[in-house]
Amino acid sequence: MTCGWARVALIGVLLAAFALRVWRLDAQELRGDEAFGYFFSLSSPQAIVAQTLDLGEPHPVASYWLQHGWLRLAGDSEYALRFLSVGWNTLAVALLAQLAYALGLGAGAMVVGALLLAVSPYALWHAQDARMYSMSLALTVASMVAAVRWWARPSLALAALYIACALLALHTHYYAGFVLAVSALWGLVWCYRQRGRQAAARWLAIQVALALLYLPWAAAALPVVADYGGNGDSPGLGEAVARAWAAMALGEIDLPPRRALWGGLLGVAAVLGFGALYRQGGRPRQAAWLLLLYAGVPLLATWLGARSRPIFDERYLVAVAPPLYLLGAASFDLRRGARSGAWAAVTPAALLALVMAAGTANAYLNPVYSKDRGWRELAQRLDDLSRGVAPTAVRLVQNYPDPTLWYYYRGAVPHLVLPPAAQDAAGAAALVEGMARDGVQRVILVTQPSAGWDAAGIALAQAQARFVPLAEIPLGGWTIHLLEQRPPLERVALAYANGLRLVGAAVRPQTVSPGGLLAVHLRLEAEGARLTGSEKLSVQVMDAAGGLIAQKDVPLATAIQATGGVAGYGILMPSSLDAGREISASEITASEITVNLVIYDPAQPGMARVRTVDGREVAALAVLPLAGPAVGPMMDEESDAGTP
Repeated sequence: MTCGWARVALIGVLLAAFALRVWRLDAQELRGDEAFGYFFSLSSPQAIVAQTLDLGEPHPVASYWLQHGWLRLAGDSEYALRFLSVGWNTLAVALLAQLAYALGLGAGAMVVGALLLAVSPYALWHAQDARMYSMSLALTVASMVAAVRWWARPSLALAALYIACALLALHTHYYAGFVLAVSALWGLVWCYRQRGRQAAARWLAIQVALALLYLPWAAAALPVVADYGGNGDSPGLGEAVARAWAAMALGEIDLPPRRALWGGLLGVAAVLGFGALYRQGGRPRQAAWLLLLYAGVPLLATWLGARSRPIFDERYLVAVAPPLYLLGAASFDLRRGARSGAWAAVTPAALLALVMAAGTANAYLNPVYSKDRGWRELAQRLDDLSRGVAPTAVRLVQNYPDPTLWYYYRGAVPHLVLPPAAQDAAGAAALVEGMARDGVQRVILVTQPSAGWDAAGIALAQAQARFVPLAEIPLGGWTIHLLEQRPPLERVALAYANGLRLVGAAVRPQTVSPGGLLAVHLRLEAEGARLTGSEKLSVQVMDAAGGLIAQKDVPLATAIQATGGVAGYGILMPSSLDAGREISASEITASEITVNLVIYDPAQPGMARVRTVDGREVAALAVLPLAGPAVGPMMDEESDAGTP
């Protein structure tokens, strides 16, 4: 195949590529598209085809079919979902070396080109992404390898291999067609000029066979492709080139001030490599032109397609990376040395490799590169907040249909999207009424800015129209809103010395969990009461030893004037032990909490408490068992006056 040192070097490059791709493979959370692909792949192969066409999914079915079968074998962990991409991406490194060899670029260019793809942060990002891009990368390179080998030595086996790879590539990503157009037209011209009409006719017959095999799907999917509105933008040509080259040099990261620098470095290396090949004439010159078209046509076609709709995205250009890397490495050929001007491009190629290696290190260590949004923490928090209430009596609600949360949340509580369609206030109102009618007690609403789906805050407004808001929890880019149906109140006859009366109360759930929500509903009557207006109401949660766990303090006036006469309060229970307190297993299982009510006046000396008519400063509302590990002290953030 090639010289011994190159074989050893390629083995090392492939092992390094695989190691880089599997290391910390599941460290980062799935992004939205990965979660979407997971759920899309759960359907049967027939259903995947139907859903692709019916729902307008802009990517074809091959990767979903493959993932469908893989999930049955490997499970659905983050590691398992991404491992397919690791395999395809590592295969692409090996295939890139094969392409360099088939083009006659030399051992140096072959090893350096493979090395660039191996350490590329752009390729690594795709290798650790459970989507079709690595599969498209490998299949487009494989089709080009098969084509180049067929041109050199036609055979039925190579023709079949080319058709198989090309057909799979087209069923993986539609933009693979740009690469196949280059190989089809180049091969037709090359065969005609180098081998005559018969060879050109045979190559044309291969293209016709490929077209006929793909025609049924192309006809069915044409409306989907034509109607796709885009999920990117429409940059100018210069910006598109700069962004594409910068991504392939530094990875999937937005660094506008450095974009021209890093993109320019890759461009300089590619231009020098093209020049070195061109100067050699003959077969190297032909390889230079083919690689230029291979890198340029897909980029130009993608940019042109984005002029009329916002569909330009750097990740769609994954097939452009291999020829660019080969051009960047093309003049690094140790066989020819300085006589061919090879060393003119050694420095840019070496610098590019160092920049890519630094970008790869950033992919693991720099939070800027991270896909994490806090889905794992959010899912755990939702699980905590839904405890203590029967799953059928709780609903988890999103105001934007992002499937990622439902990959991470695996609990029994049903979930839904509110509004059910973009800006659908009527649909949201109907869903909320349905929840209330079905006896839903607690709604846990996760909101995020979503101008395209819930621009006017429909979800929260409709939920508050039927459920009582208890608490809000900011978490990452989301806000968790906790709402409950107003429960039946137990009659209470608690009179205070100033004439205030507590006539009804409800505390739920009946068993409190660490990290969960304690809901307290109170009906207060103040007719004839002697109030100063500065009083506050404090709901306090105490542990079995009388220590304060959590509290909620609000102005008494707001409690008295609450809608419907009933004020609702949500108290978030802490989820960790007090660092300085040892609790035995028996204490944990037997632990209980007491929910107290205190009325006090922070404007009075010592924040004087308002006593009941029988002289008590504290009224116990409920004594509840505490499920799971006991909790340590935590002051509620809304308590601005300390412990009254």
